[in-house]
Amino acid sequence: GRGQRVTIGFIGAEPFLNRKLLYWAVEYAVSRGKEAGARVGFSITTNGTLLTLEDLDLLRAQSFAVSVSLDGGAEMNDRDRRGRRGESAFELSVERLRPLLQAPGRARIAARATVTRSDLRVLERIEALSEAGFSEVGVSPLRTSPVPGLALEEGDWPVFLDEMVRAAEAELRQLPRQGHLRFSNLAVAIKQLHVGYCKPLPCGAAASYVSVSARGEYFTCHRTVDDPR
Repeated sequence: GRGQRVTIGFIGAEPFLNRKLLYWAVEYAVSRGKEAGARVGFSITTNGTLLTLEDLDLLRAQSFAVSVSLDGGAEMNDRDRRGRRGESAFELSVERLRPLLQAPGRARIAARATVTRSDLRVLERIEALSEAGFSEVGVSPLRTSPVPGLALEEGDWPVFLDEMVRAAEAELRQLPRQGHLRFSNLAVAIKQLHVGYCKPLPCGAAASYVSVSARGEYFTCHRTVDDPR
């Protein structure tokens, strides 16, 4: 409807592997939004390694929310994420992203680290990614994985909680000096507590969003793509 706000998110694997479709989809959505009188926003999850200067211009021009998949500094990230020829994905990603980090324009950029059971530390990830130029860093625990031994198991969750608390306390100590919260998990939690917000559902599947697979089929969520249920 007119005045409605719609956000289109691109998520993969790596969306920039299909750059032609991504550019077409953005152009089409902007055009349809104008026709319908709706406001259209965009988000994307990328590892950053394929970004060109033209891509960065698109992200700025369309006010993209950019979530960069980096798990920490070079050593931590490249343990589970490397280039096809074994090269450092961290170094390549930061190199391609540097112009956007230095001049984001209308884009909003954040790093999102996946925490595996091989290394549950959170604070060290925030510090390393902050040093790499990210002003916002979030973490997500790995719940399922095709690679054995990476997903968190029952005994890992109390340790992970302790790590989250350690990172949050360190973040609050540096707040007067830094001037803003880098740790997005903490920032979101504080905002929700402040307004008394409680999620009616664990996620927006079937309530506020829908996902489209690479073949154009609709599913409740990106996590349920190709699941016949």
